[in-house]
Amino acid sequence: MAKVEHSHVAEKVREALDLLKEASGEKKDEILLKLQNLYGDIKDAEGRVVEKAQDAARNINEKVHTNPWPYIGAAALGGVVVGLLIRYSRHSER
Repeated sequence: MAKVEHSHVAEKVREALDLLKEASGEKKDEILLKLQNLYGDIKDAEGRVVEKAQDAARNINEKVHTNPWPYIGAAALGGVVVGLLIRYSRHSER
């Protein structure tokens, strides 16, 4: 009698495992579909960001070539500021 109950329990466990595999397979497909959609959305967003960055770079390039002096002055001023910061940081270490 114990052997019969044992085989009955084993059969129920196998059925439960089969149902679990089936359910996990369905969820797996659902998760994969969501991931594929998300990946597509990310690729679209990446394309838009790259396009905007390229447009901004073209715009800046055009402005610099049209009127370079403000940009040359800003670069020179930036160099002077960095140089002063380095000088004073070395001077204060003494």
